[in-house]
Amino acid sequence: NDNEAKLVRPIIIKYQLDIDLMRKFRGQVFPCPCEEWAEFVYNNRVGERFVISNSHNIDQKYDYVYGHVADGKVAVIANQYKYDKIDISSFCQQIQPKFPAKNEQLSFHTRRTLARLKFLEVIEDDSYCYRSR
Repeated sequence: NDNEAKLVRPIIIKYQLDIDLMRKFRGQVFPCPCEEWAEFVYNNRVGERFVISNSHNIDQKYDYVYGHVADGKVAVIANQYKYDKIDISSFCQQIQPKFPAKNEQLSFHTRRTLARLKFLEVIEDDSYCYRSR
């Protein structure tokens, strides 16, 4: 039955990364979800035609980017900013992660940085299970 909840068992894929080695590559680090971070998020979401500054990675000038994960409503809020319905400060506030201390990400933008990941293991942990509809 399609209406029944299904038990979802996520898996965790664990890798090791040498942070000192990553520092040798070109990177962009956003220590906080500030307006500079918001502008970077915006520029990477809207495409070259609507970019408002050089703060982006459309041209892959960075091998990696580290910073906060934006809220999932970025596309809708980016359109509001693109069509001058809100300013950059409001855009920044609206895409703030719900739990900033726990929502950081490291994204790899080139094969040479991705190749530095060392696979360790796959973890299946039932404590992460949940019911999905």
